[in-house]
Amino acid sequence: MKFGGTSVGNADRIKIVFDIIKNNMHLSPVVVLSAHSGITDMLITTVNNAIKGKVDVGPIRERHLNIIKN
Repeated sequence: MKFGGTSVGNADRIKIVFDIIKNNMHLSPVVVLSAHSGITDMLITTVNNAIKGKVDVGPIRERHLNIIKN
């Protein structure tokens, strides 16, 4: 089972994914989670800015903290 993007884009969506996994535990699934929606683009931008000497992971950190909080 692979989930990523909008399916793990916020806390409510992650709860839905959790329920899907939980309901299929009898199948012994292998679960892969990729980046939240928009994070890959944010990582690319952060790397490009870092190459120019401007490192700011704040927006990525903030996004993850908001998901955890919710």
